[in-house]
Amino acid sequence: MVAAGATFDRRTEHWAFLLVVALAALFPFNTTQPNFYGISFIASYNRLASAYAIATLVWIFRSSETGGAGFKGALLAYALLFAFLLKIVVVGVALAPVLVLATCNPVWRRALLIGAGLSAAAIGGLEAATGLVGAYVADIRAMSAINAGSAPYFFASFVFRTFALQCVVAGLLLWRLIGAVGELRRAGGPVTLRSSRAALSVPLAMVAAVVALVFSESQGTEGLEFSSAAALVFAPALGGARPGGVRMALLVAAATLSAGALAINAFENGTAVLLKRKGPATPVAWVERFMPHTAVPATMLGRAEATAAIWTEGAGLLSDLSNDGRDQVNRSDLELYLAQWKTVDDATRALGAEAAALGPVATVAHVDLFGLALGAEPAKGVKIVHDVGRTIAPLGPKQARAYLAGARTVFAPTCAMAEAPGSELMSRWFAEALAADFTPRRLTPCWTVHVRK
Repeated sequence: MVAAGATFDRRTEHWAFLLVVALAALFPFNTTQPNFYGISFIASYNRLASAYAIATLVWIFRSSETGGAGFKGALLAYALLFAFLLKIVVVGVALAPVLVLATCNPVWRRALLIGAGLSAAAIGGLEAATGLVGAYVADIRAMSAINAGSAPYFFASFVFRTFALQCVVAGLLLWRLIGAVGELRRAGGPVTLRSSRAALSVPLAMVAAVVALVFSESQGTEGLEFSSAAALVFAPALGGARPGGVRMALLVAAATLSAGALAINAFENGTAVLLKRKGPATPVAWVERFMPHTAVPATMLGRAEATAAIWTEGAGLLSDLSNDGRDQVNRSDLELYLAQWKTVDDATRALGAEAAALGPVATVAHVDLFGLALGAEPAKGVKIVHDVGRTIAPLGPKQARAYLAGARTVFAPTCAMAEAPGSELMSRWFAEALAADFTPRRLTPCWTVHVRK
């Protein structure tokens, strides 16, 4: 971001760039809210990936003709490593445009070799020291196998959802391509493959960047959609010295649909959060176990505790309430997180001295809430996040038994909590394995602990 900011001559453009990156990286709001206004705890890494994409593409397209290969290569190595460790599909956002630029620009060609070499050396050193990269690659392969059939659907549906912005960006890129061809013809002389590549390298690199952006963003959930396209608005090649007419209209539309969405959403959600906060927010001891330094408004805390009580003690009430009861379980609201955490906190208190000798722990839920609350050792081979159909596929009895092989203690939901998002369906896969290999003990109506026999 610092390197990209250094390329701006106008202070207003520089501050606008910093504002857009800050909105993407720092504000805890997504552009696609489910059915509520409020802070989103979902997929913060996707928001960071969007901020990364904006900063990286602005740097690439504003410094394409300046700077030494050594500096570019070192910065590119950092960009590739950052993307690799953040989310593998984000690597293409930096790599795709640089590959195109390197075909005809010797500076970018040397920078690519330096960047690729440095990042490969760093990844190799990390693997030799920790083995982390090998495990990461194995997880990527497993995730790809689960999601292979869904990737084209996610890509196509993403294009559909962001079609207006896609058309605006396509218009800008087409304008830039036509302009590059016109400049080539006006230059006179023979039109060769080399001269054509040099003239078209920047617009084609932008096309590659857009394709990589669409693929990267389409494979994420609850992120910032196509807001990263705001990076192209800052590219001098698209705007030119004095854009006018149709091109100016396209630039304004692109800025409004991309960066504007971030600003409007931050304002709407920030205001809504303040309006919903009836009374002061206060620290809560059991919330600290799951999310340190979090203060909770009294009204939100009360609703979450009431929901946890209904899950724990009011199973009959839920069935009597019919559809309304279902809403008390599958609620896309912040209280859902708090209610889940409250049930886990109650269950950990019931563990007593047993909490000191749990061994490797797993939770048959969306995430390992008990491992987090107790600071326990996670079971090897168990995924960090259980998102059915995305991070984990349905398991048969033998597969479920093998999946829990590294766990000594397993926590499973047993009340209406089992119907909450993240626990739904999945808890049934492990029933046979838990009965065969573990001894159960009921902690609360909502949670049962299973200790290996």
